Amino acid sequence: MHKLIDSPRNSFGFTLIEILVATVILLSSLAVINALFSGALLASNKAGNHVQIANITPILVSNIQLEIRDKGNQNANSLFGDGTLWGANFEWQADLIEYSAPPSTYDVETGTYTHKDKKYKLWLVKLIVAHKTSKQEFTYKELSWNES
Repeated sequence: MHKLIDSPRNSFGFTLIEILVATVILLSSLAVINALFSGALLASNKAGNHVQIANITPILVSNIQLEIRDKGNQNANSLFGDGTLWGANFEWQADLIEYSAPPSTYDVETGTYTHKDKKYKLWLVKLIVAHKTSKQEFTYKELSWNES
């Protein structure tokens, strides 16, 4: 009868197949973890850019409002500007969409309506803000008036 003899070669270590399978499992796990972390990093960077845009937008809107009210008394039908604020580039354009007078008032003593000159301008403002790889566009209306 033939007996199997326990030799050091048969009882210690791993076979080549076992090492290859373990390596494939390890590398697959590392690839999945790498994809998760790189996706999370991209999402974090994008969120940071959007937060930066959200932080400066109220300041930009306030500055644009002041500029429209300052230059809106001129006879221009379009106003625009651009610049950089806190590392974000911006550009805006305001187009006049309505120029009208205040509502007529009724004079009780004379029994007639009093009409006033045109005073109010309604602007359609388009604002584009870009920070690094993110870009957002805002559209809103702004009112200006002549001081007379």
